[in-house]
Amino acid sequence: MKLTLLGSCRQDSLSKYFQISGIRDNLTYPHYSKEVVQAVEFCKGVSTIPYDLTQHTFRSGILRKQPITPDYFKEEYEKTDLFVVEIASRLSYIYKDRYVHHILSEPQYGFHDIGNIKIEDLSDLEIEEDLVKLKELLYPKPFFIVTHIYTRTYGKRFELIELLKKLCSKHNIPIFDPVEHTKEYDSNLMYEKEAVLSHYTKYGHEVIGKKYYDFIKEITKE
Repeated sequence: MKLTLLGSCRQDSLSKYFQISGIRDNLTYPHYSKEVVQAVEFCKGVSTIPYDLTQHTFRSGILRKQPITPDYFKEEYEKTDLFVVEIASRLSYIYKDRYVHHILSEPQYGFHDIGNIKIEDLSDLEIEEDLVKLKELLYPKPFFIVTHIYTRTYGKRFELIELLKKLCSKHNIPIFDPVEHTKEYDSNLMYEKEAVLSHYTKYGHEVIGKKYYDFIKEITKE
């Protein structure tokens, strides 16, 4: 089975169990729902983003300072059996009607027009519309949503997780809450010690990788 990861390095441990497409590493690491939809449209060849603007839209274009052609991504999309979609943030980054990767707004990447990037919170309705759109775009290919990791049951991150669970239930979309699947493990061993919790330790990757594997086998009945 070949997987496409549309998310962060927190899904890297899946490579131990499955073949992983090159879409994420060669295109973008999306964080918010509109960014995911835009990336899928690009991979399917239905994107309206002009070629020269891909350099200032997707993570790899920003890092490599060059535009991105879609042919490779179309091939990888067609070969994908299952999509793993992480939605980790409500924050959207908008530049000239495109949903850009957040690093475009960071001075160290040298973008000349940072002042005109709009940063906005996506509403509950917008996120729901994106989930429905994503389901339509990927059909008949299966996918599931992954939430962010957390250690407290309050705050904006947790509120987004609860919203995603409600919306996925409403629209019959499988969802994977990594904290729920690993709650019997010591969080001090699972996560890197950071001010903003974002990364697994080596031990954490070993644990979550097996949990992902079991979940995927269950939802695909393989």
